[in-house]
Amino acid sequence: MILPLAGCLCSFGMFAVIGYVVLRLTGVRPIRPLVLITFVLAAQVGAIAFGACYGALLSDTNNKLQSTAAVVCFLAGMPIFGGLVGWIAARAVTWLFSRRAPPS
Repeated sequence: MILPLAGCLCSFGMFAVIGYVVLRLTGVRPIRPLVLITFVLAAQVGAIAFGACYGALLSDTNNKLQSTAAVVCFLAGMPIFGGLVGWIAARAVTWLFSRRAPPS
């Protein structure tokens, strides 16, 4: 029971670091806590979706990846795809909250 929680917290930390670096490099200013939290949560959802799709496409009937290349691509693709989804969500939140109300 404690191992899945530890894995979840580690992935939150990993995506927080990736999110801060990506948002800093792509010019999202300012990096507010809401933007970073949105990045992390969207990256988690993106990584889970990537894992489900990748497993459905490339695993055998026992839900196992058979080749080393499939496992390496899975482990490399998960943070990349999660980071992309997180970046899109963070940009959307930044755009949404940066709009000013029209003058009345």
